[in-house]
Amino acid sequence: MSKVRFEYILKYSTIKSDKENLDIAELSLPGLKKIAFGKIVVFFAPKKEYILLETGIIDYLEQFRIIIKEIDSGNHNPFSVSSDWYSNSLKYFYDKKSDKIRILESNDNEFDIMTDYTSFKKAYSKFRENTIKDIIECYPELKNNEAFNLLIRDIKSQK
Repeated sequence: MSKVRFEYILKYSTIKSDKENLDIAELSLPGLKKIAFGKIVVFFAPKKEYILLETGIIDYLEQFRIIIKEIDSGNHNPFSVSSDWYSNSLKYFYDKKSDKIRILESNDNEFDIMTDYTSFKKAYSKFRENTIKDIIECYPELKNNEAFNLLIRDIKSQK
């Protein structure tokens, strides 16, 4: 079985800039997806492969949730969640028979990774829980943001 680990990097200067320039407590969902811009790294062992995403952390928490929801609800056809021509455009392929997920970066063919779906899902779940706590610690105003609370409720409702 493959081992998958998610990590993120969020600079203090980004948090400071977000707080100085935005009313965090009043942001809508599209606004939330633009704060906490950093990097997410997904490591895959034993092959020592990785995915580096330069993105809004909250945005990709939601996108990974949608990926898992799609697969768990029976979508076994290739799909993408968001095609962003300025960063990463990822395509996902799930093979039910082998329980493998293939993640392909389709803009520049930067990576093409195959891993165990169960490991991916379990690692995302752990990442999600830790990251939500961290994001709230960095942006305490989010505790009073209606859109964030709805998003977190959706994210946490997925097992």
